[in-house]
Amino acid sequence: MIFKLNLHIITRILSKSSYLTLVVSFLAIISTNAFLSDNEISIGNTFASATLDLEVSAKTTSFDVQNLLPGQSSSKQFIIKNNGNLPFIYNQTIANLSTTDGLCQELDLKVYYYWYDASDVLHKELKSNKKLSAYFLNAMADDDDAQIPNSHPYQSNADYLANENWYVFEASLPTDADPSLGNQTCSFDLITKARQIGGSYGSSFWDEESNNNSLTSDSWAKISGIKFHDLNQNGIKDTGEEGLADWTIFAGKEFDQLTLDTTVDNPVTSQNLVDGTKYIIKVSGTYQANNEITADVKYANKSGSSDWADTVPDFEANGPTFLDLQIDGSSPDWGSYQSDHEYWLAIIGDGNPLTFSLNDVDFSNNLGSLEIIIFESVVSDITNDEGEYEIDLTELNGQFIVGEELISGWMQTAPAKGFYTFTSAALYENKDFGNIEVPPAEDIVKVVINEVYQDATNSQEWIELYNSGTKATGLGGWTIADGAGIDTLGDYTLGSTQFAVIVTNGADTALLSQIASNNPAAVIIALTDATIGAGLNGTGDRLILKKADNTEMDKVSWGDDNSIFVMANMPSLQSYKRSTAGLDTDSASDWVINLTPDPGTNPHSHIQVNLNQDQQKLLLSFSNASGFDLVKYLITYSHLYNGIYIQEAITGEKSKLLYDTLLLLNPFYFGTCSSLGQVCVSHYGIKDINIALEYFNGDNTLGTSEIK
Repeated sequence: MIFKLNLHIITRILSKSSYLTLVVSFLAIISTNAFLSDNEISIGNTFASATLDLEVSAKTTSFDVQNLLPGQSSSKQFIIKNNGNLPFIYNQTIANLSTTDGLCQELDLKVYYYWYDASDVLHKELKSNKKLSAYFLNAMADDDDAQIPNSHPYQSNADYLANENWYVFEASLPTDADPSLGNQTCSFDLITKARQIGGSYGSSFWDEESNNNSLTSDSWAKISGIKFHDLNQNGIKDTGEEGLADWTIFAGKEFDQLTLDTTVDNPVTSQNLVDGTKYIIKVSGTYQANNEITADVKYANKSGSSDWADTVPDFEANGPTFLDLQIDGSSPDWGSYQSDHEYWLAIIGDGNPLTFSLNDVDFSNNLGSLEIIIFESVVSDITNDEGEYEIDLTELNGQFIVGEELISGWMQTAPAKGFYTFTSAALYENKDFGNIEVPPAEDIVKVVINEVYQDATNSQEWIELYNSGTKATGLGGWTIADGAGIDTLGDYTLGSTQFAVIVTNGADTALLSQIASNNPAAVIIALTDATIGAGLNGTGDRLILKKADNTEMDKVSWGDDNSIFVMANMPSLQSYKRSTAGLDTDSASDWVINLTPDPGTNPHSHIQVNLNQDQQKLLLSFSNASGFDLVKYLITYSHLYNGIYIQEAITGEKSKLLYDTLLLLNPFYFGTCSSLGQVCVSHYGIKDINIALEYFNGDNTLGTSEIK
């Protein structure tokens, strides 16, 4: 703005003795903030007009860096110009800040005055170094540089003119700036006031200019990196390894935190999980299961050994889920052993809470706890064509994780844990995710001879087949041959994990009914001949199973035919069977004598029942338990009461998957408990324990066993 003092000069021709009268009038200037006063003296009857005209212009149109991050700076240059003919002094302040507790208050501001000397050397003098909101240049009017003209004689240059001063403003964010200041804008006015040297504002010539400015911050609560095809599986993006597009990378905030006390049978329950939302569970820690056993979420170690095993040492009969941390009553896949005892699991919420419990039978000798943290996915990004992602973490407070949504057919190679963990939101870069493409698994065709029974008349002999492969297999054109004969199978299909029984054309109703009763899903393959091969021989024979293209699938021999295995004769009314359905190591050790042949199922008679007993409870578990999906039990015992023995009975049932080989029942308590089981009175003098077990496959009874 230009503020001028306009003088109507009245000139009169006077004699030497006359005096000069000067009449001054002021013309009002619209939109001026100047307060003007003036006295002019005629020298040689020549009069001039005095002007004070301040101009402040941006040498650069805006601050050169926007979207500031901590540690970054942005600069803008200003020219202060004297367009009038009155020398003036000036000051500067900041006004009209857009925030009172945000970015504007956090920004630091350095202000430099630039000038050239006679040797064309550029001088850079720091005039202010404080918070932007506190900036005030020449507040005491004692800065000789803050005036035009000043003490530095003008030297010709291309940056500023003789009536100009050159300033550079440098704004920056501290390196420790709070992430909550990200994605903000600070706008402010730079107020410059000039006044006549020797005067004061309001009582002498003065002028004022206002320049509006703005600065923006980027989010530094963010994480970025690359999703890449880790061809050499080293967890590092190497030259030639391409980025992977269209993968989802997500960040999850802490949703719930629980502590499971292992010393008591007291499950802990989370908050309700949002239906359809991804959650990540992190479990860490170890506990003492007794004086010798240390366990974590899945694995256990016995003192004196460096090995950690899925089955608990000395308690192998209880199965691999014993001492597992379970969710809603079942053991999830916690993955492979981790030496830091930190395990991760991804799930999708269904609107319900999660209940965590320890699969133990005696909590009294435990010591320690497991820590559980549940993270909820709240923000995500999709990788671009180069595999790059960037996630704003502003919404996340406290501990959080960053992970990827896995895609079928790919195996993760980085990061080592599968997730990145952080304790606070900040700027994180180069947090990459590596994956290697895994070729799709080929369907496995594997049908084995699972059990063989030889009948004295040969008419009731049979061979049990088991499909341990991954796909249904057609048996049309397959052959089964003994040492002296061969039979071709008809057009049957055997599903994965399904049994089939080859019988002769003379198989009687009793045999066929037994097969149907043992396993209604078993396929019965009736041959057109009265014998299998030339008739199986219990004292020595062989069986060879081949596909239609003559590929050998399985074989076995016994007795005096040791062409394949060296095994004893097959006893009368007994069978040879694999110790576990489908177990095939191509050795005689796969086979055992079966005292009670059971065509169509893995025999229940070889289920191993494991017992542990003390004075207060009975622990009952099953191994080699394939072939039944339900067991019913009746446990009777006697105990001493007021000098006499009283008989008690415990009944119940427990279900499992048909081909699960292990089953652990809850401990049976020798005592009388309240209806809620919270108050129990122990029985003493326990004797005459009898356990009756009945095995089922669906509605079909497979058999019974009794333990005394």
